Amino acid sequence: MKADADKPQAQKNRLERLETPQTFSALPTIEQIPKNQHILILDDIYTTGRTLMHAHDIFLSAGFKNISTFSLSR
Repeated sequence: MKADADKPQAQKNRLERLETPQTFSALPTIEQIPKNQHILILDDIYTTGRTLMHAHDIFLSAGFKNISTFSLSR
């Protein structure tokens, strides 16, 4: 789940995007997913990579080890 940010990513420059604080949090049901499951994080547009890294950190801190990412466009 992603909380609302101060302004849309499209309105931020590269530095602002890189400095954007963590806005993701795991849903309570994340604890019900077996930790040996493969996690695939999808993102529509890869610009700085921060969105994927924030989401990756949530799964990593929850104990998942097999985490991959995929973006549709760069």
